[in-house]
Amino acid sequence: MNVNFGRIAFSLVLCTGFLVCGQSAQAVNSAADVSGSAAAAQAAEEDAVAGEVLQLSDKGGPKTGAKAIAKKNAKAIAKAGGSTFSLVDQATNLAVESYKLPAGWKGTGQVLRPPMQSIYWQSYFMHPQTGSVGFRFFTVSSNGVGPFRNSPWLQRDYLAMSILQDVGNFLNMEDVQVVSAEFSPHDTPENRQIIKFMQSQNRTGLPTNYAPLQYHAVVSMTCNGQPYKADIISNLMCREQMNSRAAVHNVTVQNSYGVVAPVSQIQKERKAVGGILASRRENPQWVQYGMQHNNQQMQQSNAHFDRMNQIVQDRNNHINNVQNQMNQNTAATMNRVRQGQHEMITETTDITNPLNPGTAVTTDNNFNHAWTNSSGQVINTDSTLFDPNSDQNLNNVEWTQIK
Repeated sequence: MNVNFGRIAFSLVLCTGFLVCGQSAQAVNSAADVSGSAAAAQAAEEDAVAGEVLQLSDKGGPKTGAKAIAKKNAKAIAKAGGSTFSLVDQATNLAVESYKLPAGWKGTGQVLRPPMQSIYWQSYFMHPQTGSVGFRFFTVSSNGVGPFRNSPWLQRDYLAMSILQDVGNFLNMEDVQVVSAEFSPHDTPENRQIIKFMQSQNRTGLPTNYAPLQYHAVVSMTCNGQPYKADIISNLMCREQMNSRAAVHNVTVQNSYGVVAPVSQIQKERKAVGGILASRRENPQWVQYGMQHNNQQMQQSNAHFDRMNQIVQDRNNHINNVQNQMNQNTAATMNRVRQGQHEMITETTDITNPLNPGTAVTTDNNFNHAWTNSSGQVINTDSTLFDPNSDQNLNNVEWTQIK
């Protein structure tokens, strides 16, 4: 299974989601009433991530005291003489984030830069002897028409199976079955802060609804002939807003983390992966770079969006102009047809009055010549010599020959 679920189109929300979730000072300061330092918020987020993965039971949900246990495990890793894994961004040669790994564990990952989209990355932790894999992904998003409940990311099995497609690069998975999967509200102070910040970035000014959700899935499978189990947690931010025509939505998977291990090892590996995640540290220098990069991508994406809107508007205006011209031409043709029918029946012809532009006079087709004045009076005659301007009874006004 080598399909990379991460390569799905991002949205502008990714930029704001990255800035806040990554705990950059700029994003945190942009939201009003934010208390505590960025470092404290970062530590709390790391502990929460580790805690949620650490003590997941088959029935779902972290057990009480998970944060404290995660910290304890992180310290145990350091004392056990483990190694440090740093996910390096090859484009900048800077470390994105680093983890403390227990003895026997290896780390790898990738940083991706889709055009006009935010940077996103994936970190993996592997234990070659037990065949276990831990992971943390950040971040992926999709847009669609209709309520955000229509998003494929909110289908019961879709998110778990998409994540496992990436993990499948390291494990030969077969008979993959989602045992349980559920979405639950994830109303935390951090998410309320994110929503407040995202609302401040709303470019359209149209009503927007947000729903933070947490996804937990337990999956069974066979890997290399052995029974395996996976525990997966994802935090999502769902946005829905109305445009001039219909509802549109964005679903951002802010981060996903979990562990895939042999059934006999799952309890032990939960603790190991929980400790690894609790040790996570971001590189402030790369965070600053990522923030600047994503701001540039947002500007480019916004400019592209505006250009696309202008193209659509220009095309629609052109279509409307062509349609209006066609309607005018059709109406003019119908008028000429009706006028021709009228003239044929009445044996008359309407001619523009040169002495009174914008008006027409009617001549009798039974006569060869006709004269008119500015008042629209008409004299029909067959005489080629007749000129009303020479007639004392008529030359009190100017006459002109029209036929």
